[in-house]
Amino acid sequence: MAVAMIGMLGFAAVALDCGNIYAEQRRAQSAADNAALAAAYQYMTGVASSSTISNSALANASANEYDNDSSSNW
Repeated sequence: MAVAMIGMLGFAAVALDCGNIYAEQRRAQSAADNAALAAAYQYMTGVASSSTISNSALANASANEYDNDSSSNW
């Protein structure tokens, strides 16, 4: 019984870890999509400066806790 319990707890831990990985991937994808939409909106409103468009996308990503620090995310 103890050996079976260890195996079941191991499977539960793997399931929880995979769920957390999936949730983080969805959060990162949503932040990237929102940043791209912010840049597209700037372009649609007539902003032609690429630095302004880029800064808008980076500001939006930063608001979603992706700060482009080149060590933990980029």
